Amino acid sequence: MENESELKKKTEIPPVIRILFIFLGMILFVAFLYSKLENISFFDSIYWVITTCSTVGYGDISPKTVVAKVLTMVLMVSGVALLGYLLSTMSDQIITFNMRKMMGLSKVKASEHIILMGWNVVARMALDELSKMGTEVVVIDNEQHPEVSSMVRTHFILGSYHDETALKKAGIQTAKAIILAMESDSEVILAISVIRKINRDITIIGRIDDLYFAGVARQAGCDRVVSPSEIGGNMLFSALTEPAVVRWFSEANVMNCGVDFIDVNVSDTAFAGKTIGEIQLDDNSVVAGIYKAASRRIEALPERSMRIENADTLIVITRNANSNVNHQKKTSGKRIMNGHVLLVGWNPTVRSAVNELHFSKRYEISVLSDVVPVSEKEHYEQQGITFIEKDISKLSLKNALENHDDNVIVGIEDDSDAILSSHIIKGLFEKINIIVRVDDPVNNDAAEPIGANTIISPSVIGGHLLAHSIVNPFSVTLLMEASTSTIGVDVSQCSIESASKLDGAKVSDFTFEKRFIVVAIERIVDGTFLTMPSGDEILHAGDTLVFLHL
Repeated sequence: MENESELKKKTEIPPVIRILFIFLGMILFVAFLYSKLENISFFDSIYWVITTCSTVGYGDISPKTVVAKVLTMVLMVSGVALLGYLLSTMSDQIITFNMRKMMGLSKVKASEHIILMGWNVVARMALDELSKMGTEVVVIDNEQHPEVSSMVRTHFILGSYHDETALKKAGIQTAKAIILAMESDSEVILAISVIRKINRDITIIGRIDDLYFAGVARQAGCDRVVSPSEIGGNMLFSALTEPAVVRWFSEANVMNCGVDFIDVNVSDTAFAGKTIGEIQLDDNSVVAGIYKAASRRIEALPERSMRIENADTLIVITRNANSNVNHQKKTSGKRIMNGHVLLVGWNPTVRSAVNELHFSKRYEISVLSDVVPVSEKEHYEQQGITFIEKDISKLSLKNALENHDDNVIVGIEDDSDAILSSHIIKGLFEKINIIVRVDDPVNNDAAEPIGANTIISPSVIGGHLLAHSIVNPFSVTLLMEASTSTIGVDVSQCSIESASKLDGAKVSDFTFEKRFIVVAIERIVDGTFLTMPSGDEILHAGDTLVFLHL
């Protein structure tokens, strides 16, 4: 019975179409009668009918016979009424269509588009990046977001993340890829299972905040995993030890510091059969890695003698048009290699930072939060980490720092709370080193007066990585894994001291015990961040080199 009703709906002619046919039929029929009664051309009769029905009535053609005048009176009444009804029905249809589209109730007719599931800061950053690429995007969320539908090449569907109907409305069968940006890892994993039932071939890119569940997501059918919290936690830690690396990594991820990471398919080039050392790239471009299709793994900073196969993909770092635009910015903070660190707040990002701090074995670690799960608290207390189970207030912050006013990492998820807490800390201890998490870029202006040494935005980084995973998946993997050193490549910094032999030397004179690529120079004089410098660039005392290495 349901199939019969659906078939009836599909075959039923919409009311506005029926009225339009009736109106057109009336015009043709009355025009035919009028042309015979008044002995004028059929075209002139149609012209007369339309001017009469629309109440324009120029008077250049008017009835002469009694029968034609009677026909005109009938047309004046019925024609105007029918035309008015037709126009009002069409207006209602247009308004209804636009309202349904705005409220996310209409089916999207698209192909090779991207579906973005979830709506939050991470999703918004991903959408911004996809829009720059000129990609058509369909956003699915379980709450109304009328503003999304007003964006260029963007559609909105209201529905549950696990609802097959919502996915089909979004065009899951014809979509190129789907990005799962929900805040709950369990919702992401469940959505993966539902999506795979409908479309086994679509590319799924999932946001997984707790890397413990990354393997589960891949088993469920997720092609690529991005973890904003894991990357954010690593950045919070690195802001203490290597602040220039954080500056490069944060800006390289959002592609605004003059460097691009690009996947180059070897099959589209003449590189097949050559070695890494034999291929020629543009100036200020270098091969940072290669995805070997045979072994299905990324080789970071490959040997120059490595042979390139036709199915491989090169990961290339290149300087773009935005290079060297970051003048007049303050330089990164000072490296803090030991001491006490207070982490404010508790969430996957803070937990990741705690793991990095503990692994380094160089810091005394305290956590101020009253929402730490008991199991996690017991685990980390066994590792020697101190928990202060109090609400985050001025008094508790003062008590937590009065004997250890060294370094504070404010990792609270809510931006307003993070900024407020940072203001309180700075007011209590003016010279303290503050690293603060501010997710939404719209809050950066409010965060600037804090005087924080470093501002980290895991959501911005995560959103950009999710978007670029579609176009440059291996480059994103290299960037993401470099932050955790899980594929053998790391990012480090080296300061040029006045007594160093590198003071006044060239970039090409810099050496390291393993393979490396110099990716940036931070100038202490004016804060300039020079990306992908040439080997002839002169180094000066106070400069900081940022380099990828094995």
